Amino acid sequence: MKKIQPNNRSRTRYLAVYLKNTEFPSLADLERDYVNYVLEITNNDPVATAEILDVPPAHLFRRMKKIEVWI
Repeated sequence: MKKIQPNNRSRTRYLAVYLKNTEFPSLADLERDYVNYVLEITNNDPVATAEILDVPPAHLFRRMKKIEVWI
């Protein structure tokens, strides 16, 4: 038996309806949650957190200020 695939318009319509009914977190929310998670692992050590995230500590501090993460 051959499986019938929906055409591209059907897929697009389905995806549009699916995405319309789904709330996704913003990129800032995801970044904030991830930074908080790594800070929790490192016992709020920003230098260790920056090392894990592979960014300079100064960059991490700027990002933390922008996404409103406080130690």
